[in-house]
Amino acid sequence: MRAWFRSTVMAIVLAAAAGLAGPASATLVLQPFGGTIDAVIANPFGLTDSDVITGHAIYNDALVPGTGGFNLAIDSNPNFDLVVVWGEDVLVFGASDDIGFGGGFPQLNFLDGALVDIDFATDVAGFPALVHGTDGVVDPADPQITIFDTDAGEALIDGTLVFDGVPEPVPAPGGLAAMLVGLAALRLWRRRR
Repeated sequence: MRAWFRSTVMAIVLAAAAGLAGPASATLVLQPFGGTIDAVIANPFGLTDSDVITGHAIYNDALVPGTGGFNLAIDSNPNFDLVVVWGEDVLVFGASDDIGFGGGFPQLNFLDGALVDIDFATDVAGFPALVHGTDGVVDPADPQITIFDTDAGEALIDGTLVFDGVPEPVPAPGGLAAMLVGLAALRLWRRRR
């Protein structure tokens, strides 16, 4: 029994060490953000100024320099992601909904290493509108997001985004699998001895 316990503990320690030595994707982070809807005119979505905006971005934090301005294309890596939710799941947009997806958009805009805005444009399904963040203009003091009626030439809904969430590490997908495979292999090796 004692030998089994020692070999199991050793297997767990070795497997954990193997799992922790994962690929460079361990620098992926999830950055939550939120915001408020500030101004609303009649809209077909039922959104009001009491609704909120939530979302998150997943990106490689190691690519973002600590000083100056920097734009990071979400479509540059299949592990990157961007989700923007208006109201209680009234409108949900993902990175691939951007009209420039595959051509360097959407983009995350950073200033001195911190996420300060997004550049995101999409047609709202069934409605001639665009949802966008900065539309290429980064203003950390006033990160606006708008649903804009392109036919009428007016903003239907204006909102303000707040990027004050703390980025959280995204676990490497292979880390747990490597640990379990290592544990099983060491256990099998121990039984055959």
